[in-house]
Amino acid sequence: MRDVTLKAATAVALGAAVLCGGLVFNVATSASAHAGLLDAATCASLRKQRQAMIAQGLQEIFERGPDWAKTQGKQAAFPQVRAYIAVEEKVLFRCLGPLEMHDEMVRLGLAPPLPPMHPRRKAEAEAEDVNADRRP
Repeated sequence: MRDVTLKAATAVALGAAVLCGGLVFNVATSASAHAGLLDAATCASLRKQRQAMIAQGLQEIFERGPDWAKTQGKQAAFPQVRAYIAVEEKVLFRCLGPLEMHDEMVRLGLAPPLPPMHPRRKAEAEAEDVNADRRP
């Protein structure tokens, strides 16, 4: 039951951020103190740290909940799970733009994948990206 509630809360938070990306961005930037996006090097470091924590089994402990961890004798991992949650939050909310956040929601099973881009529009978008480098 706790897993369902946690996933539902995560889905609501991430869904609201994706659907109201502009609104969330405007509200966050209008506040006197806010946390902006992190630079690429910090995000890469956080992603490596997150992968190492997943390899240690911290994500599994987090997903199964504290009751399961207590019955399995894994209470000693609680501080590490808290650290995993902090890293996961930074990656989700300070390293990802709206499309990356949607990809993460798809990975977690909280959203359907986006439909493929029409080939003509994809070519236009790629051409626009190339031309962006040539602009002053």
